[in-house]
Amino acid sequence: EVDGVAVGDVVTIIGADGDERITTEEVATWSGTISYELLTAIGPRVKRRYSE
Repeated sequence: EVDGVAVGDVVTIIGADGDERITTEEVATWSGTISYELLTAIGPRVKRRYSE
């Protein structure tokens, strides 16, 4: 649960939004795992947007 976030809000779980950036390595560390396991655990229902 995150304060100030409601159902229907757009959120960035991994990536960049403006000047803020969250890497897979950071999220993996917070979760006590490695980035590979984190990425392979993201299910097909999560909307993805890829950029180069």
